[in-house]
Amino acid sequence: MDEPKENAGKRALSESDEDNIILGAVKTDLDLQTPRKRTKSVSATLPDVFEMDELTHDQRLAAYLTIFQNSPPSMVLASLAECIRENVVSSGWSAVWRPSGFDKWVLVHVEKAPVVDGFQARIHLDKTPLAAEEHKGPPVPSLHSDVESFLSIHDYIVPMVELCPVYDDSGYLDDTALAVEHLRFFMEYLWRLSDEEDDGSCSFLERTLVPRLKFYYEMKTEVLPDNLVEAYNESFRQYKDKRHHLADMQSQLVDSDSEIEDLNESRVAASILDVHEELVALETKLERMENPTLRHMVTSSIDVHANSPQGLLAKRLLSRASESEDDPVVTHLVGEKVTAGMIQDLKLPRETLVQSHKTLAEAVEAADEGHIILLFPGTYCADGLEHFYCSLTFIGIGNPGEIVVSSKGLPHAVGLMGSQVSFQNIKFYDEQCSWLVSSSNSKSFEAVSCIFEGGGVQLCGNGEMKLQECEIFGALEFGVFIMSGTKVTVKDCNIHHNGSVATEDCGVLVEVDNRDYMDVTQAELTGNRIHDNVGPGLLLVDTGEGERTYKEGQLEDLDAVKRFEGVIEGNTFTNNSKGEFMVGFKVKTEQKNKDGEGAASEQLVPEQIESCS
Repeated sequence: MDEPKENAGKRALSESDEDNIILGAVKTDLDLQTPRKRTKSVSATLPDVFEMDELTHDQRLAAYLTIFQNSPPSMVLASLAECIRENVVSSGWSAVWRPSGFDKWVLVHVEKAPVVDGFQARIHLDKTPLAAEEHKGPPVPSLHSDVESFLSIHDYIVPMVELCPVYDDSGYLDDTALAVEHLRFFMEYLWRLSDEEDDGSCSFLERTLVPRLKFYYEMKTEVLPDNLVEAYNESFRQYKDKRHHLADMQSQLVDSDSEIEDLNESRVAASILDVHEELVALETKLERMENPTLRHMVTSSIDVHANSPQGLLAKRLLSRASESEDDPVVTHLVGEKVTAGMIQDLKLPRETLVQSHKTLAEAVEAADEGHIILLFPGTYCADGLEHFYCSLTFIGIGNPGEIVVSSKGLPHAVGLMGSQVSFQNIKFYDEQCSWLVSSSNSKSFEAVSCIFEGGGVQLCGNGEMKLQECEIFGALEFGVFIMSGTKVTVKDCNIHHNGSVATEDCGVLVEVDNRDYMDVTQAELTGNRIHDNVGPGLLLVDTGEGERTYKEGQLEDLDAVKRFEGVIEGNTFTNNSKGEFMVGFKVKTEQKNKDGEGAASEQLVPEQIESCS
């Protein structure tokens, strides 16, 4: 049977006619949009409700993409209201509700939804007695009249976000429960006062919702520093309290109808302005913490990663005034178009010296020792990154997937020569190559929150390298290459789908030179996800000449390897084609001397590596 015409344009939250959606660098399967149906109980004496606590990041993002698409901030609430109208059953369903100011849950029936502004419902109480969330004794009948009086004052209209639809296994209320949950979560965590006042034309979803949603789930999965999470939660609590306080004061002005209250009204109006300014300041603070770049650069009141290069960078930016005028540190801004608003959004110290460039090569050529290069969203040619020898810091502003440094079309990838080089929040890209970034003559190379697509990262020479919270995939050979005698830290990275043939392709390749006079290889690999690579997740090889034999090993055996010092812990290895760990060691061979007699080759199997097999 065909659907009625009035429903022909409806797109239910639990359905989709597309296989996937791509938003910037985020790919979302709409099949994940509908969670597995669960129930939960809020009170022993009331019916179960839909369980929505386990919705994933991708499920929520898919739903909001369906709802908002490319809506600017001024159209967001209208789009959300339309979603509620299309997906919420208009009447005849039950919900569990806890009235504002009460600590008791109550069963109600929905007479009409939505009403008023599109986000409220008209309800009436069920005959079932009230039940407390942790109430163990008999219900208290007197509370029924109190709640009834509360409803009467408010014309039996309540915010829909306070309703928990009663579970129904027929599927009749699935879209209703999802729509109410997405409304509740959006109003609670993703929508702010400044959004209501934003009359810009940019997509609210890409510019605002995506980073806020990502930050929420980063906190939930405990990947952020504890002090940042604590500071954010405290600021968010203050923000919510002040929003409630502002709403109460605005209600006082609306409800006031007495001339005696004129003086109070003027006082309330003045207080509203003060609270509004406090809210703006708190929103700015929250946005800084949500932005992976600004949280390191600007938020001086929170000592995030105080001892890391990012923390030192923040302190440096905020203390420019005290630096020598003869040798000022310059911040270079790179973008096709750099506007005053973009600079203002950075909230740099007033004393910051700024230069603007259209290309990355221009910025590198103009930069000097210790300068900082900020890249706005765009695709930049990697040409020029090899032609500097000073210490520079490169930081992407925004989503790292939108700040792309491309080696495509160049005869070689990026070979760093600078003394100390730091990249943060940037994506490096090539179609497919062995390595994207190689640090050869740099004393120190660092990449934090970066993406390397189409090639690996390698450290040569005697320098140091640090990779933290990076994603490395699509390389022809290895994801990370650690040459013998170097010092490398790889922490909390996602290294996957690297390699093409299984000889020495792998997730992470570590070289060891077993000769006594050679430098020790130092590697710290902690908290990484190493998966779906061709070859082993981790491969340790001897560097000498000759053929190698490859055998599976145990990570515990690394302690016995000579000329290697490392910490390998907290990593997960899954779906690598040759397992978790392998070693490549030299085969004992014989060569003919000038008399035709057999002689053992000088290149022998290092006992420490052989013991791993």
